[in-house]
Amino acid sequence: MIALPWIIDRIENGFFKKPSEGGFSNFERSTTVEFDGQTIGINAMVHCCAENVPGLNIWNGNRKDHIGGITPQQWDIPLYILKDGLLDELKAIADKYA
Repeated sequence: MIALPWIIDRIENGFFKKPSEGGFSNFERSTTVEFDGQTIGINAMVHCCAENVPGLNIWNGNRKDHIGGITPQQWDIPLYILKDGLLDELKAIADKYA
């Protein structure tokens, strides 16, 4: 939960903005940070969940996946789902637990 505001900020101000607006350049396709000893990262994906569906891979390098039992624990999210309401839901969750 403590990483959620950072994740939201990186999505909005890094991945969703053009470089001319202060967003990531075409060469910056991933970002990481550490919270309480947990390495959290976000990677841009060209083929997220299906071919030619752009998205983001959000991961925790210190936690094991619940299914495979290997690190990293990760979540692949197509950009259209974030733009169609999931990002707003994540903001509401972050605000609730701030």
